[in-house]
Amino acid sequence: MTSADRLAFEEGKPSVGAELLEIAVKASTADRNGVTHRGETVPYPMLMDMATEVAKSLRAQHVARASVVGISAPPGPALVTAILAAISAGMCYVYIDPEWPESHRRRTLELSGAVAVLEQSRHMWWQPDPIAVRLLADPARRAGGAAHAQAAGAACLISTSGTTGTPRLVGMTPHAITHLVRDSDLIRLRRDDRLLMLAHPGFGAFLWELWAALDGSADLVIPDERKMSLSGLADMVERSGATVVHLTAGLFRQFIPRHVSALSGTRLVMCGGDTVPPEQFGIARAALGGELVACYGCTENTVFTTLYRADGEIDPMSPIPLGEPLRGTEVHVLTDDLRPVGPGETGELYVSGEGLAAGYINDAAATAERFIMLPASTGSAGVRAYRTGDFARCREDGSYVLVGRQDRQVQIRGFRVELSEVEHLCRSLDTVDDAHAIYLRDEADDELVVLLTVTAGITADAADILREVRKHLPDFMVPGRAVIVDALPLTDRGKIDRNRAAELARPPRLTGPATADSPPDATGGSATAGFEADQQVVLERVSAIWADVLKLTAVDPDVHFTDLGGHSLRATQVLSRVADVFGISVPLRQFYEDATVRGLATQIEAELRK
Repeated sequence: MTSADRLAFEEGKPSVGAELLEIAVKASTADRNGVTHRGETVPYPMLMDMATEVAKSLRAQHVARASVVGISAPPGPALVTAILAAISAGMCYVYIDPEWPESHRRRTLELSGAVAVLEQSRHMWWQPDPIAVRLLADPARRAGGAAHAQAAGAACLISTSGTTGTPRLVGMTPHAITHLVRDSDLIRLRRDDRLLMLAHPGFGAFLWELWAALDGSADLVIPDERKMSLSGLADMVERSGATVVHLTAGLFRQFIPRHVSALSGTRLVMCGGDTVPPEQFGIARAALGGELVACYGCTENTVFTTLYRADGEIDPMSPIPLGEPLRGTEVHVLTDDLRPVGPGETGELYVSGEGLAAGYINDAAATAERFIMLPASTGSAGVRAYRTGDFARCREDGSYVLVGRQDRQVQIRGFRVELSEVEHLCRSLDTVDDAHAIYLRDEADDELVVLLTVTAGITADAADILREVRKHLPDFMVPGRAVIVDALPLTDRGKIDRNRAAELARPPRLTGPATADSPPDATGGSATAGFEADQQVVLERVSAIWADVLKLTAVDPDVHFTDLGGHSLRATQVLSRVADVFGISVPLRQFYEDATVRGLATQIEAELRK
């Protein structure tokens, strides 16, 4: 099929996404490159042919151009096919994670105005109809399309956390995405590149990974598993031959001290999504021969805003600066009265330029609040800008460093979370009277904790409440721990006492002898008696590892990891400690088959027997 065929179906050019479709068409000429997943590579021409058929199926079922369609498929060739199909048909897509709770999936679809969902069928990619179309609306509504996305000219909607308990959808324009991958200062990929796709498909960085790979006709390598241990990720980087890797700041912080050597074959390592720790950044700079960059950005400015290239030595005691704005982007650090700050002063960060999103879909009030026209006092009168909520300090050399936020928005494992949305959900439960969410962070880990007061006359258990929360929120928004208190701590003025709340949320440190720092001694006694003795030793040391990672004083060996506050990043920490202590590598998928202390100890015992 020719480029003209790709760009024009029976009713003319797509209403949205023509610029992106041109990128896809370019990639479809690279018949030796494609998407690699689970040991199989699907060439780009084959992906584009399948996408064309799915797009025709959408049109045949009277789904109008500029409509919103949901895409629900795990990372893999089918997901890429569905995205290309939506763009080819001139439609806007919103990603609906198959692993999200049903209530969150439904809310996101309703908010987006989606009229259909593209789902991965039971067929494999090489069989007919790998993507199924599920219609959500009657023919009249499908023919009318979705006015929200059409008005915004969006190619896709990225879901972010909202302050009212309802997610916000950011309209990402084709022009902004195309500018990011083609016209900004980010390194453009080449046909000999292999990009390891680690970003969640609903995360802004996914847009760069996908479209940068397509633009450069580079190989796109999708990991075999959605959740990997740190050692599993290191192995994946090396086995895949990845030349380009992007890590969130949280993952970067954990991965670099243990597995920086796995990145030795890369030519570009990017990290961002939150404040980048200078100590780990310095370790990476000293160890890697390729380029290392720290990226600052936000979804509302299409992923990346500034870029800091590490050229010399990194001072581990000095914050990593924001770096230079990407080409076509401007950064404004302004005082409360919207005047540029001077050296030594702190102000709020505003961004403007080619990367700005269309706004929040179906939320004119939030769009007007965050996307403003800059006044003359800024020196950029009449320029549309996004108010990030981040605060930055101007250093004497004119560079900027982040110093915090003005609101209660935090980054958790690369995802942006409004703490008030977590609180809103908790308060909606029958057992909860009030809630206050707190984000605790140290050098090695971060943790979301919620303080709860329970409804009068009800006996409630913190673990039971978290299980209920997990039914309604995505994994990254579920608090790791819930602490039930008699009353939320207040100041003299009746506001939440944040310092006292943090004290209540912070767990007591593990005390007693260190039992997790050395492997069990398998010598002495008969084989049976020695092994029985080791069983208890293994259980105790696994329990100690869990307690240390989860910051608990004691761990019930039969309680599930997630019920103790565990999440995927903490699971990688546990398995890395297990590898250090026992010399055994446990895959993350195997860990989750029985994610209890006793279950993990049993797996370790089986390996020790071998």
